[in-house]
Amino acid sequence: MNPQKNITKTPNYVGAVGFMRTDFLFPEFDVLVDNKGYDIIWERAIKCPCSKNTGTHLSTCKNCQGGGWVYINPLQIKAVAQSINKTTKFKEWSIEMLGTASFTVKSQYQLGFMDKITLINSISPFSEVRMVNRFQDRLIANLVYPPLLIVDIFKFDKPEEPLILLDENSYQIHGNFIEFAHNSVQPDDCIAVSYKHKVQYNILDLNHDVRNTIILDNQSRETDINLPISAIGRRRHNIPDTLNFVGDNIIDNSYKR
Repeated sequence: MNPQKNITKTPNYVGAVGFMRTDFLFPEFDVLVDNKGYDIIWERAIKCPCSKNTGTHLSTCKNCQGGGWVYINPLQIKAVAQSINKTTKFKEWSIEMLGTASFTVKSQYQLGFMDKITLINSISPFSEVRMVNRFQDRLIANLVYPPLLIVDIFKFDKPEEPLILLDENSYQIHGNFIEFAHNSVQPDDCIAVSYKHKVQYNILDLNHDVRNTIILDNQSRETDINLPISAIGRRRHNIPDTLNFVGDNIIDNSYKR
């Protein structure tokens, strides 16, 4: 057993009587978040144990969809959000430079690495190329975001032939997945999907992981409080995640305490 270490405390400085004191006005900040913040859904991220210490996550896992992260306990809160996209003026442009934002929430919410943020009232267009897979005698393709509206779906046939526009009655949306009629596509067909979705981010960095300060309460007593934590998020399509998963009926691991 390790011996208990004696910790020496420095004395409090008491020679500043009469000096002005500046405290953080956290109630006013909470009002700012409530009045000016976005309505978001915050989902906590936990690492999926499907890797079994091998470092490789199962592509068939219905908990993490092969991405290694499970999102649980969705909670609707407010957040001040600001885009901080890297400037592309006079520089080589790429899609990876897009979709970075900062989020600040009330101090009671502890955002963590890879947590998922969904902006409830923000809609964005997106286009991606996917492969059609056979799953339990069904033809499906999984998308990065749950579509709100499919704009169009094109199927590749031959390099010398035009793309084939699929009829909107030949597919249905199920969460992140599109299920196709058997006469419209075949397994391993390559399709381009354009759709609209709610904007989603993953938290990749915390500017101030720990932020505390001491304020005077309404009885002039010093009280230690947590300050709001600012986090940096990246749009989910720029983060390797669920692209190789084949299946549906994703398991919800959320719980209530």
